[in-house]
Amino acid sequence: MRVTQEGPESLPDYEGVSIVFETSSRLDLADLRKGIFTEAPIPQRRKDYDEITSERPSSLAHRFDPAPWGIFAGFDGEIRLGGTIVIRNTPEYELLEQRHDLAIIADLRVLPEFRGLGFGSALVTQAVDWARAQGCAEIRVETQDINVTACRFYDAMGFHLHSIEEQVYGPDIDETRILWARKLV
Repeated sequence: MRVTQEGPESLPDYEGVSIVFETSSRLDLADLRKGIFTEAPIPQRRKDYDEITSERPSSLAHRFDPAPWGIFAGFDGEIRLGGTIVIRNTPEYELLEQRHDLAIIADLRVLPEFRGLGFGSALVTQAVDWARAQGCAEIRVETQDINVTACRFYDAMGFHLHSIEEQVYGPDIDETRILWARKLV
């Protein structure tokens, strides 16, 4: 896979890579706090983060200035396999906590048929290297307790549990925010 840096004008093409996944379990939060990955079954459901229009990458670029961001795409020849967006130096982006030495992986996506083949790892490695080159001391990523695969992936990529925040998405969304962090210095 060839990873290239792009500008915000590429976000409509970037969004062409599906972020949809199926889930039938969630992490047990008490065990996760102890570093143990225990899954509890839930009714199978389909999750598509792009269904929330305001959270789509192109919407983020309209709400915030994307100039200081790292936007990366992974290609096999001309086929866009996935991408990642790393946000930094965006004071109004809440998860950055007004820090200039913190970066957030705000989006990571790989075509469903290419997941589990190392493309996500290549994109995260690029995000980590870029954030380090920008002088960041730490990089974080947000996921949810229902995205067990992502939680296991970030753990395997050297991230550690930063925080578990229940009820952050409102009463109608039965998910818990999990933040993963990785020191860069």
